[in-house]
Amino acid sequence: NGVWQPSQKQFIEGGFSTYEAFGLAFKDYYQCGPFNVLNDKVYSGQPLDVIGLGAIDDLIIVVASPEFQLLTKTAREVLPKTVPMKDFISNMANACLIVAAFTNNDVKLLGRCVDDRIIEPARAPLIPGFYDVKKAALDSGAFGCSISGAGPSIFAVTDNLSAGKEIGKAMQEAFKRNNLNSKIYVSKVNKEGAKVV
Repeated sequence: NGVWQPSQKQFIEGGFSTYEAFGLAFKDYYQCGPFNVLNDKVYSGQPLDVIGLGAIDDLIIVVASPEFQLLTKTAREVLPKTVPMKDFISNMANACLIVAAFTNNDVKLLGRCVDDRIIEPARAPLIPGFYDVKKAALDSGAFGCSISGAGPSIFAVTDNLSAGKEIGKAMQEAFKRNNLNSKIYVSKVNKEGAKVV
């Protein structure tokens, strides 16, 4: 079709690190991954801008992954066709502040920006116990918490591994109260990114 679609190998060889891809993915805020963003730019004929956003040195991500299947197709079907302007403005402001958090190495700012007024409220009812799990994470000291991608996993932001383990335990217990087993992952973010081996 005459349009360049980067392969995963070309994407990695092009110098995209995990951090750059993570930052680039926020273009559409919780909705799509870096390949979707790339395809949007490539198909539109716009030049592709790749800009490193920096890193947050003490960023720890906690992921609670319930034993529950939620199809992306189902999660997309519940998204609103229109949104109130105030919610759109809030999400766009937070997307901009996420960039500021990475460029200023500020994990607490990143956590405060995880405040989705559009997609999270639409998808939360699809995840049993979502609000209980989110409250458990925040009550345990997480700086922010929301749905990971289309769900059903839920992520939280913190700044040290031991706090992350406690947050993860609280999230797991909240899922358990909602009759769901879950696996917890607590990890630093790889600043080097993917490599072709």
